[in-house]
Amino acid sequence: MEKYFSVEHRSGENHVRGDLEASLGNPRSFAFANWKWDGSEFTCTNDRYGVYPIYYCNLGDRFWISSSIDLLLRQTGETELDDDAVALALRLGSNIGDETLFRRIKAVPPNSTLRWQGGKLEIQSVPRVEPAALSVSRDEAIELFNAAFAEAIRVSAPEEGSIVVPLSGGRDSRHILFELYKQGIVPDRCLTVRRRAGSQDEDVRVAQMICKRLGLRHETVEQTVDRFSAECKKNAETGYSVQEHGWFVALGDLVEKNQWANLYDGLAGDVLSAGLFLDRERLDMFQNEAFDQLAESVLGPEGYIPRLLSTSSLERFSREKAVAKLKAELVKHASAPNPVGSFYFWNRTRRCVALSPFRLLRDTPNLITPFLEHKLFDLLSSLPAEHFLDHSFHTEAISRAYPELSDLAYEDKSQKPIPSRVELRSFNSGLMRLSFNPRRQAITDRPFFAIRWLASHVSSRARSAVGAYGELATGLLQLERL
Repeated sequence: MEKYFSVEHRSGENHVRGDLEASLGNPRSFAFANWKWDGSEFTCTNDRYGVYPIYYCNLGDRFWISSSIDLLLRQTGETELDDDAVALALRLGSNIGDETLFRRIKAVPPNSTLRWQGGKLEIQSVPRVEPAALSVSRDEAIELFNAAFAEAIRVSAPEEGSIVVPLSGGRDSRHILFELYKQGIVPDRCLTVRRRAGSQDEDVRVAQMICKRLGLRHETVEQTVDRFSAECKKNAETGYSVQEHGWFVALGDLVEKNQWANLYDGLAGDVLSAGLFLDRERLDMFQNEAFDQLAESVLGPEGYIPRLLSTSSLERFSREKAVAKLKAELVKHASAPNPVGSFYFWNRTRRCVALSPFRLLRDTPNLITPFLEHKLFDLLSSLPAEHFLDHSFHTEAISRAYPELSDLAYEDKSQKPIPSRVELRSFNSGLMRLSFNPRRQAITDRPFFAIRWLASHVSSRARSAVGAYGELATGLLQLERL
């Protein structure tokens, strides 16, 4: 049952509904939101990063708050879109800052105290201060990282209950697992999601190899619903603004069924320690304050957007609006030691990736995110971007900390899961069917979906193209019908 609270101040009295008190997440795991109604004043506080998703709608004498945007939409009816936010999310894949796709629904800012009393809303936020660059060699930085990570695992270790580690073929979950094992904290099992039904999967192959070496139980999580249905469910759970991670729904369904007590997630590890999205060109753009050029680089090409949108929607949600909004956000991170990492953490990690654990896995009593431990985060945020440019920093750190396991290979990223013909046809069919359902507003170009569906029956290339636009298209079709 989703937590929510609402209050209406009418004729000098407060009329309240929902949960008068709620504790979401876990401060010991560094991501949380708490609220309380004392009879006259509502107060909500959250974590220093604002990664635990919590949203509010304030209409003066009426106020709502919940971790579910979909619930707020149903309760308030406030479905009016924020055109600039939509323009950017179409191209970036998620929202930035504290905005959502909806004009009157906002995310609670990081490290904030929100108060509502008698029809008046006040939000006090602790300002984010960029750390000074730490002047250490790369070797010293790796040693500091390993020590801080070990401490983060120690202080966040659960006191009781079952422990599950979702394990991929990458670095973040591997680092968590190896350090748990080193400290004598043995998980009950490791889980790996097969991203495409019936397909070979590098995450599964590598995770099985790791668990065999360590003598741990491993389970492969298979996709149990078709891709279109998974996308629809993911979008409703995440507020219709996250394009990726539809495959994560299968893990969420399994977690809901089993109710494990503790589950680890490597949230932020890639951006903080591996230089994800960082390259010399983008770093130079930050340092040269070439923010227009940088915004274009971050957004990338338009892809299928001009074909998916109606003519009026393409103007309404223009690239120019997206660039202007993104540029304003990029400027805020220019003074960070690693400005690329700072931008992606406070936006993509916080507003996109965090929704996978905290929305899709929310039935877990204790979601542990060790990369968010304050001292570890502060250390990694203070390291110069140059340490991460070759993207080997995290790999070297793991090899040094666990030399006896350094021979274990990582995923081969050239080996992509191959969607089946049945999956692709099903995805095309789902989009076509939804496109012909009644809609409240016209955002997409409806003929596009019928044409693509027909083409998918005669052309393998047309059939496969849904992989490039299907996630975005599903979200747009759902938005039209809210």
